[in-house]
Amino acid sequence: DVSLSGTAAFADKNAGTGKTVNVSGIAGNGADAGNYTLLNSTASTQANIAAKQITVSASGVNKVYDGSTAASAKLVSAGIVSGDDVSLSGTAAFADKNAGSGKTVSVT
Repeated sequence: DVSLSGTAAFADKNAGTGKTVNVSGIAGNGADAGNYTLLNSTASTQANIAAKQITVSASGVNKVYDGSTAASAKLVSAGIVSGDDVSLSGTAAFADKNAGSGKTVSVT
């Protein structure tokens, strides 16, 4: 009965593929661990961190008729990890220039 334990950590927190993972403090445990000598107590490998999906919505797009489809929208996000600096930008436009309520607004 032998098991190994250690602590693994990515080299950085950012999403990506083939990222280095460092393992430290590797130790043998279990009833038969004394029958083995570890040649190293550290190791490394590679793994992936998938990008987190966020939700973006637009609000505050009402305006007074001005003959154009231009719109000004406030973009709001949900799901951003605390401490990450993310800014959103886009261009908003009404489906047509005519006055009315319940108008479709596209943000690209």
